[in-house]
Amino acid sequence: MRCPLTKKKNYWFVFLFHLIFLFRFNIFAHAILDPIDFLALQSIRKSLDDLPGSNYFASWDFTSEPCSFGGVYCDGDKVIALSLGDPRVGSPGLTGRIDPAIEKLSALAELTIVPGRVNGSLPQTLDLSFNHITGSVPRSIGTLPALSNVILCHNRLSGTVLSFVSQSLIRLDLKNNNFSGSLSPVSLPLSLQYLSLSSNLLAGPVDRLLSRLNRLNYLDLSVNRFFGCIPGNIFTFFGGSGE
Repeated sequence: MRCPLTKKKNYWFVFLFHLIFLFRFNIFAHAILDPIDFLALQSIRKSLDDLPGSNYFASWDFTSEPCSFGGVYCDGDKVIALSLGDPRVGSPGLTGRIDPAIEKLSALAELTIVPGRVNGSLPQTLDLSFNHITGSVPRSIGTLPALSNVILCHNRLSGTVLSFVSQSLIRLDLKNNNFSGSLSPVSLPLSLQYLSLSSNLLAGPVDRLLSRLNRLNYLDLSVNRFFGCIPGNIFTFFGGSGE
């Protein structure tokens, strides 16, 4: 009489083991999206709609995991890429405005909007700090006319530092990367108030680079290969001091 009971208990043990394994696997295979990213996606959804003939937002059901939405790409609990609109040829695209909440997607490295009737302004702040982003920064970022803050510190970016056309750029933070080469004096706008290039592989004469930047109130060029003296007119705009 004991043998059948033992055999039955073994079956139940194996069943429970597989059930627990599957449960644990499902939990850890899909990380829960960061709440800030979740709310940002909700705001983006509220500000945009499908044009007639488009069905892009059909999968955006916030009772399910947002990383499974069409056009949303995640790494762990963060959104790293966003492709808004049906990319198929002939798709009518979307209508509405770009919600400022898109700036809250702190790990977003790629944004694509399918041609349609979307309006609004591009984000004024680009903050991709404290990630593991590699390669060079796309030149197109330097051509954005309304950027006020570019914060790419603590990554693994390389190549040369971009030239920026935005005359409203006040903060440029590129510290702790692998940028190299020299910077042209005209690559940095006169509007800069905060400049941190520390812990890179940059070189060149400091006086030539900084001679035009008389609005700075913070400067850090340490742990590079710069040489020369900091011009005396630096920090006179605010009467402050920097590093």
